[in-house]
Amino acid sequence: MLTDFPDPASMQEARREVWQEVTAREVLDGIKTRLTKATPGPWFLDAGGDSGVYTEARPSNTSSDVASAFRREDEAFIAAAPVDVARLTRAVEAALEACDTVIDNRDGHKPPGPPHPTQQQATAVRIRAAIENALNPKEGQ
Repeated sequence: MLTDFPDPASMQEARREVWQEVTAREVLDGIKTRLTKATPGPWFLDAGGDSGVYTEARPSNTSSDVASAFRREDEAFIAAAPVDVARLTRAVEAALEACDTVIDNRDGHKPPGPPHPTQQQATAVRIRAAIENALNPKEGQ
């Protein structure tokens, strides 16, 4: 009998922890932290055609083997990951900052008046909510 297999209640608790809602900024901070802890990029496919992802285009005694995969397409995806992740993170941060600038009226576009949002603020709130929802998938998505 397997005695170290987790009981269903503890498995449910672990699933709840995985699906906790976090803010978009917390998600991005986690991604950036993992990116800074990874082997510094850029990463390259072996230019000689051998399999592997390395810290240099031509593996040598000074290069590091970062990863390998069964398919060359997977290795290409892995090699591009540090640059792609950094670019996407910057893009999402810029979108969040643009939304927050409009929502908080830091750009001064909202004229003095009743405390209801302008059309631009309402749109920025919807865009920000869409980003938050995309970064916090619901269980099963």
